[in-house]
Amino acid sequence: MADAVPEVVRLDKISVRFGSFTALDQVSLSVRPGEVHALVGENGAGKSTLMKVLAGMIKPAEGQVLVQGPEGLRAGADLRDTVAMVHQHFQLVDSLTVAENLFLVEAKRARPWLVKRQAIRARATQLLKRFGLGALADVKVAALSTAERQLVEITKATSREAPVLVLDEPTASLGELEADQLFALVRRLKDAGTAVILIAHSLEEVLSVADRISVLRGGRLIATVERERVDRGQLVELIIGRVLSETYPKERPAAAAIRLRADDLLADGKGPGVALELRAHGVTGVPTYVGADTDNLLDRLIGVCPAPGKLTVNGIVQHGAGVRCRVAAGIALVPGDALKEGVVPQLSISDNILLPNARRLSRFGIIDRRAVRRVVDEVVAQLGIRASSPQALAGELSGGNRQKVVLAKWLVSGATVLLMNDPTKAVDVGARLDIYRLIDRAAADGAAILLVSSDVDELIGMCDVVQVLHQSQVVAQHHRPIDKEALLGDVVGSRSSRAARPAHAASSTPG
Repeated sequence: MADAVPEVVRLDKISVRFGSFTALDQVSLSVRPGEVHALVGENGAGKSTLMKVLAGMIKPAEGQVLVQGPEGLRAGADLRDTVAMVHQHFQLVDSLTVAENLFLVEAKRARPWLVKRQAIRARATQLLKRFGLGALADVKVAALSTAERQLVEITKATSREAPVLVLDEPTASLGELEADQLFALVRRLKDAGTAVILIAHSLEEVLSVADRISVLRGGRLIATVERERVDRGQLVELIIGRVLSETYPKERPAAAAIRLRADDLLADGKGPGVALELRAHGVTGVPTYVGADTDNLLDRLIGVCPAPGKLTVNGIVQHGAGVRCRVAAGIALVPGDALKEGVVPQLSISDNILLPNARRLSRFGIIDRRAVRRVVDEVVAQLGIRASSPQALAGELSGGNRQKVVLAKWLVSGATVLLMNDPTKAVDVGARLDIYRLIDRAAADGAAILLVSSDVDELIGMCDVVQVLHQSQVVAQHHRPIDKEALLGDVVGSRSSRAARPAHAASSTPG
């Protein structure tokens, strides 16, 4: 029986308060050795706070953490010896090497003359090889990519061999290959008896790797379910607290006038480049994967780098280069990482929305603060941006709300072409549904949208047409209704092919 399975740790009636705000309310949760226990919920549900209690970083107002010992579960154990946690934000020292970061705590505890640097380096190399990073032991952390830093953090946590490992959004910075390597390691740790707690927004990841799933909403535990007894739709309903009628919009106005046309956009001298048409009321999708060159496509459309060929926006040929010219023409980019590329985290929501709209909201060269307040209040309400006020700092918002701020500033600007780079990759399921509604609203209002996404279901649900790119060319095109197997076949074929194929019509064509 499942109840007879021993627990490695139990959170018993945990409550946490910050002033008058209750972050956790009587949450009880048990974790078993050798299981992957997923923790899901919208941003602000209390997931990270609960794990910080488990790791001994936050003292609860009520309740206790019980740890398995020789005499059974008991309170008062040193949680640092039981729990290793990988946080959302990196905790590495840029000026030190990877090996030094991995064993920094041990080195600080030992006397300097007892630190065996060669032994540390050898051990670090051995650990890093699990992710194919063995050559990075002597590299300074400052020189690492974001994905490499994430994998170093995970390596550091697993090196402690603690009975419980907490992974807080571990794949947010990882590509597909690195994520596969991570989950292979998670399965090996599980087989070795380690309890792994996974906080994730991707329900596909959760359903593929978890044994049990606990849902938090508003600081309360809603349910703990066995993975086999729940499907994605049921999980979404538990998370958002309402019956989900439709994930994706059923209908929108027919695509109309051409908003943007690009000819030979990614031409490299070896052949024709991408021919792209974005129409008013339409959503065009492009799957992103290694070899699709979607970042280069977006950079050229928004003017970050020079674009060969011919670009026409709203009937006007674009001769000017640079981001400023493209924004003035009505093109806007919604990046995948809003914190790094979409907002200024030190500025308020209001000021971020104002940045590209200062001239529009000024009179005689002076910003009309009354108009700014009116416009900001209206768009914050329309987009459902959750914050204490429009004066809250953008850097303090959840990922989904930061994306909404980016959308808000461009919707206020009147942009007619929206370029969206994997906008829902790192947001919770509730924010994802909100972003889908905002995309649909923008299309209904006449915008033309290019949706670059790593989620095939998202492309099928949101797009009127999906174009598959490979080596700077369109190799396949699928029109709504889109056949998933046919689309996946073209994506997988393009990823494994070294040579671009001629474009062909998909199995389903417009009616």
